[in-house]
Amino acid sequence: MEREGDDIDREATRIHMGINSTYNMMLVMTMQEIIPTLNDSQRDILREKGYYDLTENAQHVAPCAMLLAINYVKQATTYAESCGGGVSNLSGWGRNKDEDDVQW
Repeated sequence: MEREGDDIDREATRIHMGINSTYNMMLVMTMQEIIPTLNDSQRDILREKGYYDLTENAQHVAPCAMLLAINYVKQATTYAESCGGGVSNLSGWGRNKDEDDVQW
């Protein structure tokens, strides 16, 4: 009987992820239509909150998030850099000077 419960949990998770995915894609498509109609101040608000970048790069966000979710940080960083993001100078914020780049 427990096996059936596990199968139901997996199916519920799959359905939940599908609903979230559909919602997110609908949000992105809607934002892509709205952004050209916004003034500079409104666009700045979206940029500050991260929505603007998400809608502009939606096709790259999910693969990068998947790599991070399975703890492939180096691959996710390489992927993000190849898509025009990920390169920034944080001046060592939160890092020990002798810490390995990959480990950090």
